Amino acid sequence: MSATSTTGNVLSQDLGAASKKVAGGKSKKSNWVTAVRFFAKNFVLLGFIVWWFTVRFFSEYDDRILELEGLLKKMTKMIEVQVDVVDKKIVNEVGELRKEMDVKLSKKNELRKEMDVKIEQKGAFLKNELRKLETKGEKLERYLSELKVDDLLTKEEFEKFVEVLKNVKGNEHEGGGLDEIREFARGVVESEIEKHAADGLGRVDYALANGGAAVVTHSKPYGKETLYLLTSRNGVHPKANMMLKPSFGEPWQCFPLEGSRGFVQIRLHAEIIPEAITLEHVAKLICLLYLPEFSLW
Repeated sequence: MSATSTTGNVLSQDLGAASKKVAGGKSKKSNWVTAVRFFAKNFVLLGFIVWWFTVRFFSEYDDRILELEGLLKKMTKMIEVQVDVVDKKIVNEVGELRKEMDVKLSKKNELRKEMDVKIEQKGAFLKNELRKLETKGEKLERYLSELKVDDLLTKEEFEKFVEVLKNVKGNEHEGGGLDEIREFARGVVESEIEKHAADGLGRVDYALANGGAAVVTHSKPYGKETLYLLTSRNGVHPKANMMLKPSFGEPWQCFPLEGSRGFVQIRLHAEIIPEAITLEHVAKLICLLYLPEFSLW
């Protein structure tokens, strides 16, 4: 019994020790697992926290980016609106300036046209006045040449006038000398006026020799043919210019042509527009006997 009990005690003791060993091993293993689980949970929690903060940060960053994009769009639109307004203002100002320049240019052109018209009118007026002066000068020159070529008083009339003056000086106390001078002067003036008016010219005569006209050719003159051929120059008789000098109705102051028909070609000093043509005759008593018909071309 004792041996058996002893053996049983020994076995019980061994089993108790084994059970204790086994129990001690399980406690160590549970502590390690607990630590692993703790670290795993903390790691997961840390990862979740990091993920949460990361997501939140990036979401805020995206929101800020969106806000910045919105602000940029708004600023761009505002700038575009301002640029459009400025462009419109510039276009309007440029248009107004162009209108002002066009108005000024049109006024300038109108003033220039008015000045041109005034200058043309003034030039035409001056030309007309110059023509009048030239006409008057030619008329005066013609009259002076007529006075030089043809004296107003003939030699006989001048001698008669001198005798009248002598008689007046001899009878100046008798009272009738002055009346005689007046009567004589009146008669001389009337006769000279009648002679001057015989040609019927009251304006510039361009077909006169002193006005630059010349005889180019003519038909056969009246007279001896031999003398005409010897003295003529280019078929023009040296006395042919007598046709271009006023005779004031005095007989024999002419250049006769042979036959009942004849012609004369006259060259003027300049081109003119004829306004009147007068053919000078001799005195009224014999003018109907000569040149009843004539033509010009």
